[in-house]
Amino acid sequence: MLAPLKITFHLDTPMQRSGYPIHLDALVAYAQTHAALAGMDADNAPTGMLRELAEDLPLAKTENNDEWVWKASALIPVSFGEKSVRMWTRKTNPYDIARRIIADKVEIGVRTENALKAGKPYAGAIDTARGLLKNMHEFYPVEEIHQLDAWCIGDIDLLENLLAPESGWITHIGKRTRIGHGRVKTIQIEEDEEALEKWKLRVLPWPEAGYEPIQAGLRPPYWAVETRGLGYCPDSLF
Repeated sequence: MLAPLKITFHLDTPMQRSGYPIHLDALVAYAQTHAALAGMDADNAPTGMLRELAEDLPLAKTENNDEWVWKASALIPVSFGEKSVRMWTRKTNPYDIARRIIADKVEIGVRTENALKAGKPYAGAIDTARGLLKNMHEFYPVEEIHQLDAWCIGDIDLLENLLAPESGWITHIGKRTRIGHGRVKTIQIEEDEEALEKWKLRVLPWPEAGYEPIQAGLRPPYWAVETRGLGYCPDSLF
């Protein structure tokens, strides 16, 4: 049964925010896809596109002028702490790669192979200035966001099963989650009549009062080119 809901995510590590709003339906689609895959074996593996597993989410839809979105807001930060800057580095070890090439443990390109055959071991360069072996050194901002709120019209039981960090699907939110940023400690889902209006705090494919035009994804998967287009977003989400 669908009901107006408020979902609160409590984080316990600093988060790196994305340049675009993070929508609740994106998290639900991700979790539902992985949950479906986890329940499959070789005999009933999906034969179509993976995104078909998230075509029917436990959320309500709304339509307007042949466009539609899920009734699910973006995640709204409501509790802030300190901001800081972190450093990220990657340093390629050319000597280790060279030893592996000599031991035939790494496949080399034609240029390097010809150089070695010609007795010119230093002519086959290992490029650490660009490409896959590029050395990296950069800084990025993080902030302590203790709480994220979202509103939707959805099925509370199914959403709890998908979004709770104990399920293993939504454990972190934001960027660079693989190194621990934006870890979800707990979530809380409760019925909230304000969700009847607050689900609109998202990118919409039609104009609303106080919304500004933006080129962005309109529905999951938000990274896909075909889901992107002209949308309208409240200034408060940036």
